[in-house]
Amino acid sequence: MKFSEVVGQERVKDNIRSMIIQHKVPHAVLLLGSSGVGALPLAIAMAHAMVCPSPVQGEACGACPSCNRSFKYLHPDVHFAFPTTGKDVTSDNLLPVWRNLLMKKHYFTKDDWINEIAADNKQANINKEECFNIRRKLSLKCAEAEVRVMIIWLPEYLGKEGNRLLKILEEPPPDTHFILVAEQSDQILQTIMSRCQLIKVPLLTDEVLDKTLKSIYPSVTDLQLNTVIQLANGSFSEAIALMAEQEDMNAGILIDWMRKCYKGNGLEMSRWVDEIAVWTKEKQKIFIRYSLHFFRGLLVLPILGQEKSNIPKEMIATSEKLRAILTDKQLEQMTHLADENFAHLERNANPKILFLDLSIKFHQIMQNKFFNL
Repeated sequence: MKFSEVVGQERVKDNIRSMIIQHKVPHAVLLLGSSGVGALPLAIAMAHAMVCPSPVQGEACGACPSCNRSFKYLHPDVHFAFPTTGKDVTSDNLLPVWRNLLMKKHYFTKDDWINEIAADNKQANINKEECFNIRRKLSLKCAEAEVRVMIIWLPEYLGKEGNRLLKILEEPPPDTHFILVAEQSDQILQTIMSRCQLIKVPLLTDEVLDKTLKSIYPSVTDLQLNTVIQLANGSFSEAIALMAEQEDMNAGILIDWMRKCYKGNGLEMSRWVDEIAVWTKEKQKIFIRYSLHFFRGLLVLPILGQEKSNIPKEMIATSEKLRAILTDKQLEQMTHLADENFAHLERNANPKILFLDLSIKFHQIMQNKFFNL
């Protein structure tokens, strides 16, 4: 992979290229960025440039036999460690699946990975055996490149096992580099953080997402594009997921939900929840994000008007009716609940219970009977 394949992040790319050109790559780097902003692709492009025998301006040449192996994720001096499920399952056991996913797409989430290995209901972690494997691999000499690179994706999942890597992180073998790719710094052992040079990977700008999505989906309408960019919150993987869901998501379903919540018919709400409960977790999360976007648009509707509040045109009639019956306070309560339940869904809350509870509370708010916020 080359840096030119990474979406946006020009400042971070320049920083990494400069390190490579000047031969000043630290022995341990931590790329920290939210899901979908490109931290993993940056790490891979960095590793491929480091093992390329003829890099061009800090970038893998892409033409040599070494790059040919790298771009197929077969280079013997580029190693990966990532969360797995099962007591003794290590990254080596799942390398074919990992390579296959990377060949399909460079931007994916932890949930995408868990779905790929069919481990929906299992706890992912980087276990003790993985730590032993990392130390064993790095005790050997480089196979063909002048350096070797160990990429650890989501070191948050090391937990207390991270203590087993402290010594090798602080004093790695000669010509050895670690690139850690993390999303949540508060979940990483501070002793690991302190041994790495931190490189922050920011959210992608709306301009970058706009340009990139237009190149991938040339027929996308401005309304669709604006809605996706607002919901994606600077994440390219989220934007791609939203584009994939555009056809059967979200306005009609959201309108139907609001009507059922307003009426408060328990049987109708229960049937609606049964339909939503069979969706994938990712689709459920996207739907709540879409709902949040709509509620926030309703809050600013009286001030900014329809166009600037970014409410989809198919939701205009519904938005006007809801604004006529809901106060700002009620909308703030609904927004708070949706935001709170998005976090619960990310933590694997039961979707059937979650959406039914949310529907009941929305009904209470709409009828001005909700007092426990």
